[in-house]
Amino acid sequence: MSAIEFFYVSLGVGFFLLVVSLIVVAVQVSRILENVRRVTGDAAEVTSDVTTIKNGVKVAILSLAQGLLEKAKDGGSKK
Repeated sequence: MSAIEFFYVSLGVGFFLLVVSLIVVAVQVSRILENVRRVTGDAAEVTSDVTTIKNGVKVAILSLAQGLLEKAKDGGSKK
């Protein structure tokens, strides 16, 4: 395996671990906010917060994926 192949495999594994960790964090925050909603009863505000966090995680994951795909499309060259 050449150095560039190793780099891209490592980059892919790192991206996968980052995505998994972001999903775990989003699930934990969602659970915490659901518990807060049960305690406080202010469902509209907490549901809005949960939706905002979920959308933020989606945007972060898609932005990272887009950046990696653009870099791979350019052959890994720096801009």
